[in-house]
Amino acid sequence: MNTSDIDDQVVNAFDELVRKAASSHLLGEIAMQPNGRHERTIADHFCSALNLHPLEGTMAFREESLGGNRFKYDILVRGATGPLIAVEVKTPFTNHDGIRHKTRRPQGLPKDMDSLMAAMVEGAAAGYTLITPIGCYPINSSGNVVILHRAIGRNEKAIKEEYGIQWPTRHDYETSDTNGRQEVDRAMKELARERRLDVTQIKGWTNVELPSPKPDIRAFLDCALYKVQLK
Repeated sequence: MNTSDIDDQVVNAFDELVRKAASSHLLGEIAMQPNGRHERTIADHFCSALNLHPLEGTMAFREESLGGNRFKYDILVRGATGPLIAVEVKTPFTNHDGIRHKTRRPQGLPKDMDSLMAAMVEGAAAGYTLITPIGCYPINSSGNVVILHRAIGRNEKAIKEEYGIQWPTRHDYETSDTNGRQEVDRAMKELARERRLDVTQIKGWTNVELPSPKPDIRAFLDCALYKVQLK
C-alpha cells in the first residue's frame, strides 16, 4: 500500500479530531477534572476518526497487541495482510511539570518510541505519535488569564484551590522552552536519535479552544502529529 495514502489517512484523522474537539463538552470537562479519562478519550476519538474514511481493507483497533512483543498499542491499524500502522497517544497536562513528566519518564514518550520501533520490526509500515497537551486556566471579567502568584508552584496550588482545576496550566506555558511545545519537539528528536529512528512532524501544532467547563474558565488542546520510521 502506498505510504503517502497512509499518511493522508492519518492526517485526515488528525483534522477530524481537531474538528470534533472544538465542540466536545466532554473534553472541556476533562481539562478541568480529568479523573483519568484524558488519554483514553483522545485515543478513542482518534481511532474513530481513522475508521471514518479507512483505506480499503483496513480497520483501526484500540488497545491491541502485536506479534510477540510486550506492548499494547493505543491504536493499531490492520490491513488484509497484517499490521499497517501503530499509533501511540500522549495527553500531558500543561501544569508545572506535566509536559516533562510525559516526555522524560521511562513510562512516557520513551516507552512509546520503543513500542513503535517494535511494531515496525513486526512489519508495520510506520508508527505515529499523537501528542495533545491539555490545558485549563481561569480568566477574569476582561478575558485575561488570572495569575494569583508569579511563582509557578504557588500559583498552581492557589488556582487549584480557588477554581477547582485539577492541573491548572502554568502561566508561562506558551513561552517556556522546557514546559511546552518546545519540550515535546526536543524529546521527539532526542528519543528518535537514541533509537536510530527518523521522526518527522507531519501536522500541527494546532491549538483547539475547547468548550468552557465554566464561564470563568477556559480550556484547550494543543495538537501535534509525528511520523516515526526505521532508518
